[in-house]
Amino acid sequence: MWIATLSKGIFMLKQNGEHVHYDMNNALESNIVYAVQTDKSGKVWASTSSGISVFDPVKMRFYNLSTNDGLPNGDYAMAGYHQNKYG
Repeated sequence: MWIATLSKGIFMLKQNGEHVHYDMNNALESNIVYAVQTDKSGKVWASTSSGISVFDPVKMRFYNLSTNDGLPNGDYAMAGYHQNKYG
């Protein structure tokens, strides 16, 4: 389970009750996270106040998307996300 926060990044809650914390120190685009969603391939997409961060659990790293990648400029909607049939 993934938990988004409005000031401390995201947390992954493991089944054994332990958690892993990810924030800007781990290359998350922003610590203000509006929504988090896992796709069919297991990547975790986080909508932040500064863009979209994608966490690759195989490589254990974030990739950040911004206006340079074609995203609209500006803020993103709280709890706004969508997953289509392709993932």
